[in-house]
Amino acid sequence: MSTFQELVEGIKDPKQHHELRIGLIKEIEGITKRKLIVYAVDFNKNHPAVPNSINQLDLTAFSDLIENIKDDKIDIFIHSPGGSAEATEQLVSMLRENFKDIRFIIPRMAKSAATMFALSGNKILMDDRSELGPTDPQVIIPVPGGIMFVPAKAVLNGFEKAKEIIEKQGADILPAYLPMINKYDLHLLEICETSLKLADDLVKEWLIKYMLSDKSNKETLAQEISAKFLAHDDHKSHARPITISKAKEWGLVIEDMRDNKELRDRVWKLYCAIELFFDRSAAVKLYENAYGTSLMKNIPQPQIVFQGSPPIPPQRPQPQPPKEK
Repeated sequence: MSTFQELVEGIKDPKQHHELRIGLIKEIEGITKRKLIVYAVDFNKNHPAVPNSINQLDLTAFSDLIENIKDDKIDIFIHSPGGSAEATEQLVSMLRENFKDIRFIIPRMAKSAATMFALSGNKILMDDRSELGPTDPQVIIPVPGGIMFVPAKAVLNGFEKAKEIIEKQGADILPAYLPMINKYDLHLLEICETSLKLADDLVKEWLIKYMLSDKSNKETLAQEISAKFLAHDDHKSHARPITISKAKEWGLVIEDMRDNKELRDRVWKLYCAIELFFDRSAAVKLYENAYGTSLMKNIPQPQIVFQGSPPIPPQRPQPQPPKEK
């Protein structure tokens, strides 16, 4: 029977879910001889009060995850769509203050800022089901009825294209582009440029210090790798998968979990157990280890207020007519 189907049919209650995950974490640690922490996110749930992105609130949970781990090396099981580059930088700083050797295990997806997070490791563990993603930052654009996330490079490309056409065809064409230009504030270009530079600077710094530290040409290689992850014009989509073969081709230090069947099977079973847990709960994020930390962020449940009948005012006594003597 396939792994996920077996779990669907065999796991029935929250206690079984928790015990299975902790048991699998311990089994993985037994194989790798390294401590493991889990940071997993439900891609399908997102709530204004509990976003599924990497943010500053993750620091508290990560602090709990590593508090009782007294080793100088650690593995991080990560499944995340990304989030804030600044929050990711803070997490990397805290982890590097505590661990010299960090590996990221990616059972399925670590995208955008989560890819940046993984690139701060000394090594990344992947297989044919794993994927990283482009690191080009997304900027928030207000639209009628809400907001939209747009690649920063796409915004810059749009302005550059409009500029070239106006210069080529003259001012007569300007009215056709004014509606597009008027949708954006002038400072948006600066935001896009600095966001791209921040992503590039962080990835290069981490690659040079950690994953590529023993390479003689680490600065050049880091620049080339970061440029490939940032290349929006090549990827065409922020959701484009960067698979294990591409990651190896680009020069990342990758361990193929297919070379260790026992490890691969346990990692995949843990991922399936977490996916099933998300399907059956209101949890958006899960932070877990085998040393007493099991935290989650849940979507707030609506409170139903039952309104009863309006109170009946007290009856006032009716005046009685005077009695005849």
